[in-house]
Amino acid sequence: MTFVWDETIQQTGQMLESWTGPAVQHIRSFAKDTRTLSLNILAATGFRRSYKFRSANEPVADADQVGSYRDALQTVLDNIIMLMILSPKLLSLSFAPESWHRIARAAADFKEFMIHMLDEETIALKEGKSGSGGLMTSFVRALDMKQKEDTKSSGQSPGTIIPHIQD
Repeated sequence: MTFVWDETIQQTGQMLESWTGPAVQHIRSFAKDTRTLSLNILAATGFRRSYKFRSANEPVADADQVGSYRDALQTVLDNIIMLMILSPKLLSLSFAPESWHRIARAAADFKEFMIHMLDEETIALKEGKSGSGGLMTSFVRALDMKQKEDTKSSGQSPGTIIPHIQD
């Protein structure tokens, strides 16, 4: 919980700095900023990916890996109902509106980031390293333990078998 507290203090400080800066005449959206604060804390806690707070007042910079991950996660969360009802393939159809294409791209980008994190954690496990310590580390280690228990009970030889996410 120390990590959560430290990240919360850091993110809140960055948010307050963005609100009280000399160039700030008004705060565009308290709701968006507090949602960004929550998202950044959750991402840091769950996936050990810490991001600089970016207020709704700040212009969107060129998408780097950190920015695109955070933006993809936020877009997926903002549109989760639509993604559950319509597949990203449907959202990507040529006649679909551009806003749907953006949601489909975010879903695909987020999936790629998750696969990359899964691969990193799987490699760390195989090499006997501790991993990032986030949720993905816990998921990979729990899956590995479950698979080892299953192989012991079925009489198969134990090994690390972690599936790769498919479309």
